[in-house]
Amino acid sequence: MNSKQRRQDRRKWQYHVLVSPETRYANGYDTMWDWCLKNFGNSKKQKHHWREKWGHIGTHWQFTSAESAVLFTLTWS
Repeated sequence: MNSKQRRQDRRKWQYHVLVSPETRYANGYDTMWDWCLKNFGNSKKQKHHWREKWGHIGTHWQFTSAESAVLFTLTWS
């Protein structure tokens, strides 16, 4: 990934939610993943895009919209 692609990536995925390990273990990583699939979908045609930050399995989630990030935070905090 070159610098232009990194800048585009940072602009697109600007909303971050950091989940503590305690919260992750209490709620279950798979449960959080399934919840995101159910509520936000897995299609690029959806309004709400989400992903996990690479290298931080289950602890760092990224969103393209503020509404998605807030909904995730309120549900899993």
